[in-house]
Amino acid sequence: MTENVTSTQWVKGIGGLAELLQVSISTAKRIKKRGSLKKAIHQEGRTILTNAPLALELFGATPGKHHTNL
Repeated sequence: MTENVTSTQWVKGIGGLAELLQVSISTAKRIKKRGSLKKAIHQEGRTILTNAPLALELFGATPGKHHTNL
């Protein structure tokens, strides 16, 4: 994925998703597994890329805001 192709911000891995959503890795795994961010996540094999702006929109989050209803 090159920056020339798109200006979309991507985060890599389940750790990147956890950091983006400001949750633990185990919670990020649960969120991914339940499919609520399916449109924002691209997985090929063991590699996970998440479209950060879309994931935040689907999650209903703003950066820095913690959610209790996960």
